[in-house]
Amino acid sequence: MNDDLRMWEVDTSSNAANPMESTNRMETEQSLEEVLVRNTEMLMPGLTLVGRQTPTDTGNLDLLGVDGEGRLVVFELKRERLTRDAVAQVIDYCSWLESLTEAELAKHVASHSGTNGIVEIDDFESWYDVRRRKQLTELRPTRMVLVGLGVDACAQRMVEFLARRDVDISLLTFHGYTHGDRVLLARRVEGSAEVGRVGSGRTQSQEELRSMLAERAMELGIGDLWQDVVKALRVAFERAATKNGITFSLPRITLPDNVNVYASHSVVIDPPDGVRVTFFPGAVNVCWDKFMEKKGTIPFQFEEPSHAPPTKQVTEQWYCRLDNGKWEIHGEALTTLASEVLDAWQRCIRSGSA
Repeated sequence: MNDDLRMWEVDTSSNAANPMESTNRMETEQSLEEVLVRNTEMLMPGLTLVGRQTPTDTGNLDLLGVDGEGRLVVFELKRERLTRDAVAQVIDYCSWLESLTEAELAKHVASHSGTNGIVEIDDFESWYDVRRRKQLTELRPTRMVLVGLGVDACAQRMVEFLARRDVDISLLTFHGYTHGDRVLLARRVEGSAEVGRVGSGRTQSQEELRSMLAERAMELGIGDLWQDVVKALRVAFERAATKNGITFSLPRITLPDNVNVYASHSVVIDPPDGVRVTFFPGAVNVCWDKFMEKKGTIPFQFEEPSHAPPTKQVTEQWYCRLDNGKWEIHGEALTTLASEVLDAWQRCIRSGSA
């Protein structure tokens, strides 16, 4: 990036142009962080900040936000030119956040909200549900944005290298100028006009993700299987697509042991020649008797849930891997089971558990 940007003040009566003095570092009382917290649209449209100086294992990340599409965003700010250290730092913070479960992340965000100009959030899961109408699994993968007064060649090269490999990392640079006792900021954007993202790493819409999943399934030779399973298990659930599959959800309910659940099951592509169907603990919990009936006929396996919360009764998620042959054998039973989960879920809502 060429940082040799210059600005002049033009006197329209005489056409005299007086150069403004460039500043590579903002004074403390005019810190870039404070300005951006008060004016989040300077970072990206639709952004809501949910953390400031949020602690991690290796330090406090500058700003934490949720973008207009519901993605978590880590902002690393420098009141001077960005360097390779800033790139390493934002990756470090992001990797720590990615190591947390959804429940741990929600608790961490809520417990460190309400200070330094950030709104207080008592229950981040409820906050996210109300404002984005999505489930917590859609917060990630976390986006990374480096913000500073310019960027050096090394940091620029590193970010471009990562972005070309679909790492969601972006550069947003401001150029500061002094004008009397004021500081003027010029925002420089690369790539997307929304955030200054470089390379190809950009947020994909749900329609694009579903199309990508169908194309990937076709490439693997399981296009028909993928479409059949998704269609059969869709029932009346709301869909949320990721790069790997589709999660099905319903209105949130609270189970008797005070566990909030909304994700029912997922269908993901399972290379090389099949799909994987997973029922989350909440779904198994509300329909326990039906799952126990089918436990001996459907080839379920069990594992600790990676995203959905366990319940007091059900601590594992139930999953099975299906190729064309297994789908022919077990497809009807799985379809019936998904419908039975829906019925049980709706009974919970009518009984006031929601």
